[in-house]
Amino acid sequence: MRNSVLLFLLVTFLFGCKGTDKNKLDVDYTYIPSDKITTIEKIGFDDNRFIDSCTFVTLESSEEAIFGKIYQIGIHDDKYYILDHATNRVKVFDSTGKFLSNIGTPGEGVGEYHSICSFVINEKENKICMFDPMPSSVHEYSLDGHFLKKVKYSDERFSCMEDAIWKDGYIYCFLDQSHFNSMMYYKISDRDYSVIDQWGEYPVKPEPGIQAGYSIGKHPISCYGDNVSCISLYSDTLYSYKEGELSPFLLIETGKPNIPSDYFKGKSFEFEPQDAYFHMLFVEDYSPGFSSLYETDRYILTYFFLKWDYYLIDKQTNEAFHVKNSKFPNFGNIDYVCGNRLVEIFTQEEIDSYKERIESGEFQCPECLKDIMERYDSDNDNPILVVYHMKK
Repeated sequence: MRNSVLLFLLVTFLFGCKGTDKNKLDVDYTYIPSDKITTIEKIGFDDNRFIDSCTFVTLESSEEAIFGKIYQIGIHDDKYYILDHATNRVKVFDSTGKFLSNIGTPGEGVGEYHSICSFVINEKENKICMFDPMPSSVHEYSLDGHFLKKVKYSDERFSCMEDAIWKDGYIYCFLDQSHFNSMMYYKISDRDYSVIDQWGEYPVKPEPGIQAGYSIGKHPISCYGDNVSCISLYSDTLYSYKEGELSPFLLIETGKPNIPSDYFKGKSFEFEPQDAYFHMLFVEDYSPGFSSLYETDRYILTYFFLKWDYYLIDKQTNEAFHVKNSKFPNFGNIDYVCGNRLVEIFTQEEIDSYKERIESGEFQCPECLKDIMERYDSDNDNPILVVYHMKK
């Protein structure tokens, strides 16, 4: 993958919201031109060109295990840690989907929490750290659910936390935009949860005085090996972060230019971040860039959240693929990455739609899914996790 070329790059939407800069940057990065990208219609969930195996994890749906919607997944020692805001719980399942336990208990007492906006698993100390915005605290528990301690923090922006990744003594966070938060990424201490660094200013800001929150994309930051990588919203360039410095490391030429820095100025959604994002889903003249990023041993997968197509880059061969359809049962609509596993959440609504298309004859149900589909009750069962074990 690091078969890099040295080029002069005109970067659009540089971090810090500097927009298009007429200064050309002399940087070392990997460039993939559009004529070197192979377009394919789909990658099946069992496509052995890219995937070693695929596992369907049917999560137990007993009364104590049932939940509403998966907001965040963590994987550690082949256990799935699932945050559900509806039940205000972090639930733990084993690799087969058997329910094991809840982490902590909602309440006002010692060792209890008010609500959880996000969590992170500290792999070095084998503990789960749950961010509670109401008392501005992090509740730390052992991975089997024993309360350890509560750590107070003073930064209200953590209530916007959408995702968090622990790496080498630090926590790298992705935060939603709000009237009190304009930055995408934070690096914080895993000891006292103080902010060490922040970057990636959101390009569209609400008018002053408007109190609102905006959720844009999912998983735009990835920690793999020694690398911390992230997207810059509305750009086709992926960036590497190291010790407070950002540098482009991968540019995918999608065939359309990125938007100019003043693109949103004067438009009806100039001060509406959510509307601006949805506008980019349908714009014809420009590339929307990327908003989600996943990296495994061999692959980088990136796409613009809510669009069905995505790009898959093979780091070993430098091959790049533009895949046009990621609707299940095709691979691509990924929600989480852990090591060499990519995880997709197959929701109740998606399963209902899939079953209808099987019944209509549009799809032929694979043998490995027939039994699961026949037994599945979307009114009473939990979602299914589709776990892709990617080639190394």
